[in-house]
Amino acid sequence: MWPSSSPCAGCGRLSQVDSIGRPLPPCPLGDDARCSPCVDLIALEEKIHKAKKVLDGLIEEHRALRSEVNEIHDPLFKKLPPELVSRVFLACLPENKNNLRKAGNLDSLVLPIRQSSAPLLLASICKRWRQLALATPQLWSSILVQLRPENVPYQTKVVEQWLSRSGCVPLSLHIFYSEWRPGSVHATSIDSFIPIIDLLNQHSDRWQDLVLALPHPLISRLGRSSQAATRLNTVRVALHRNAPVGTHLFPVSDVLPAPAVVDIMGLPFSSVNISWRLVTSVKFGWINVAECLALFQQAPQMTSCAIEFLEEAPSDFVTLPQHIVHWHLHSLTIDTSSPASMGPLFYSLILPSLKELVYGPYGRLESLHSLVSRSSCPLTKLNLTLNGACNWTNLADFLHQTPMLESLSFGTIRLNDDLLHLFASAPTTDTQDDLSGDIFLPHLQELAIQCRRDFSWASIPKLFPRRPLKSLSLDISGDYDAVIDDKESANHILDLVDGGVNIAIKGISHDLIREARRHYARPTVLSSLEGSLDGFGER
Repeated sequence: MWPSSSPCAGCGRLSQVDSIGRPLPPCPLGDDARCSPCVDLIALEEKIHKAKKVLDGLIEEHRALRSEVNEIHDPLFKKLPPELVSRVFLACLPENKNNLRKAGNLDSLVLPIRQSSAPLLLASICKRWRQLALATPQLWSSILVQLRPENVPYQTKVVEQWLSRSGCVPLSLHIFYSEWRPGSVHATSIDSFIPIIDLLNQHSDRWQDLVLALPHPLISRLGRSSQAATRLNTVRVALHRNAPVGTHLFPVSDVLPAPAVVDIMGLPFSSVNISWRLVTSVKFGWINVAECLALFQQAPQMTSCAIEFLEEAPSDFVTLPQHIVHWHLHSLTIDTSSPASMGPLFYSLILPSLKELVYGPYGRLESLHSLVSRSSCPLTKLNLTLNGACNWTNLADFLHQTPMLESLSFGTIRLNDDLLHLFASAPTTDTQDDLSGDIFLPHLQELAIQCRRDFSWASIPKLFPRRPLKSLSLDISGDYDAVIDDKESANHILDLVDGGVNIAIKGISHDLIREARRHYARPTVLSSLEGSLDGFGER
């Protein structure tokens, strides 16, 4: 048998290759009168080819025997009926949290490979397992498609098989194409994916969770079907910023999808053609103030909202004649690089049910103070990063408006003794039953501060005898000291840690609690206990 032929990667001409893929140069004596080594090589190639056929047959026989062994040794079907075995199969699927993005990074759209490989693995064990796996449609209801231009026919066939095996159950679709960039060589391959998108569109009435990181032409094509996506519960979309005008998620129709969870990055609010009336959780990136206010108006059931990269309102924005009162919002995260955008947003809202707020990194205290005061909201958790220097008296005035706070975190501020003394100004726990309005944050249990140190170490222990703090975290930037240089205060702090209080103090490159133990020869409670036990054993 003459060696096989393969096209050259450079010129495209067919060249002969041996059994391990190496090119064979033509014999200078010609095909009719080859040299002795060429004749021997051809004979050896024949033997290798026959050996491979035998090996392939043995591998197939081995696979069949393994299947028989697995079926005979099967511990599940001997003890459980097929209905329960099917449930065991479903429990093998990893939990899917639909983690779409970190700050809009499309490449972070990752569904664990086990999510797609688990059904195939279960179906490969033995004939009985395969029959049951193929008869369990829920096993095939999560479909992962990582689009590749060179693999479209195969991917289309696989998607068609999974859709068929999933029967009529709701679908969880994860579709992404991270290589596409406008103007790149891959942009010309977008049309090749249309058959896959159209195939998925045929089952839009079964969509339950939709997770997408696609170029805008495919985003606009998705959902073009006569069947409305009425089962849709979760929509997560990551799109490169500045999608061209005309890019829409779902076509406008009489019956719009009404999901509960929406996570959008890079698509204008007006281009998301859904009904917002049932939405309870929203994440939106690159949205301006006017669009944000429209979101609050159109999503009355929203309980959680996270806005990333809030932008200023357009030049033709007109302040609303009256405040928007949103009764159900419990959690709000605002991330903006434009401090000027916060005033028009916060001055337009009333959030009477707000309990958790993350605000920054360029927040302004004035607009936040106005919102909290006007809303009379029961804030219990606050994470605050303010723009520029903050007067501690103004901060104290604001915090007096949040008496229900249990957890408080600050971005970088200058922390001084005055502010720490304010946190220490609480009565002892014996008098907590008679809390008055003059007590500063009487319910505070967790305090975390990124700060520059303008305080004395003696102020830290004073926080605890008069306040039931359970956790204190200080991340001190600009402090190159490797140790707490006040021995008395350091020992008081270590006494609190040994007593069960969670205290963490870090400098630029040092754990100051650990360094204090080493510097002042204070072992941990566990180390001391182990030493005592060792001594007891020796006796």
